[in-house]
Amino acid sequence: TWAGGVDYYNEYSQKFRFHNPSLIGGNLKCIVGAMLETDNHIYFATEGAGLLEWDKQKETFYTYSLFSGHDEIYNRNSLKSLYLDGDKLLCGTNTGSIYAFDFQTHRFSLYYDLGVGDPIYYMGRNSLGDLMIGNVNDWKGLVFLSKDGRAKESFAVSGRKMQQFANVRCLLEVEPERYLIGTRNDGLFDYNAKTEELTQYKREADTY
Repeated sequence: TWAGGVDYYNEYSQKFRFHNPSLIGGNLKCIVGAMLETDNHIYFATEGAGLLEWDKQKETFYTYSLFSGHDEIYNRNSLKSLYLDGDKLLCGTNTGSIYAFDFQTHRFSLYYDLGVGDPIYYMGRNSLGDLMIGNVNDWKGLVFLSKDGRAKESFAVSGRKMQQFANVRCLLEVEPERYLIGTRNDGLFDYNAKTEELTQYKREADTY
């Protein structure tokens, strides 16, 4: 919840239990929605408090900050997306960077920086192994990062110049190299990278 707690629903007791991580350190930890479960742990992206971990067996919260002692500490510790990539947890930040969280050392290392300073709302790998990154930049909203570190920001479209996508909030590979791309202002795109076909679905008042 935005107020900094977690409601846990038990399907057997049919009851909610409220867990308040704000008691850790005495500061408010706003949970913005992105969460990921691994074995006996749940990880949450927070607004201003970095990564929040809930140990289900110990029923204990732990917090991990990316930065400390900085003038813009709240903004730089705001996470918008999480993605489990093998043995590491990728954390998309409010400032256009991706950090890898090590489960063993509980430390962060810079994985990739988009260089745009805008929030990253989506991360995931496609069938080719590229890391797909969606963010709310006006000209660099979708980036495919190859395993060898090459970034692809423009995409071939039949009969047109190279296409760039703006303000990408969500993405789904519905079949190999065919993507549904949800944006904040331009509606929904259906893009087939193999055939280079692009279809846009949008009504005047729609945002996705």
